[in-house]
Amino acid sequence: EEGALAQNSTSRVRIVEGRVVISSDEVGEFPKKYEESPYAAKVREQIAECEQKFADKGLSLAKAQTLMQKKSGGINPFSWWFRQMGLLMRTNWVSDMRNPMKTYAGLGSSLFFGLMLGGIYY
Repeated sequence: EEGALAQNSTSRVRIVEGRVVISSDEVGEFPKKYEESPYAAKVREQIAECEQKFADKGLSLAKAQTLMQKKSGGINPFSWWFRQMGLLMRTNWVSDMRNPMKTYAGLGSSLFFGLMLGGIYY
């Protein structure tokens, strides 16, 4: 229901047009809430396990990562660039599809300028 407060919550979260609206004060509390969460504790445990595993072999975590990258041939910057470009293109496509007026305006302005410049230089 519009503007209703979320159930099972002590925070002042509102739902407007199907989206959750959170105050800027609560956004500022996110890092503290994460640190107290079981997820953060699990990540800390996993990091400690990795550090212990490599310490048993006499390696620091950073040195072990460097050795693992050398062993696997490292990261190919060329393929990494294509992965990043693909992710950016997908993000942009999803953003455009969520806002059809922006898409229509972009198509309209491209068409207008194309016809205008084509008419001038033809």
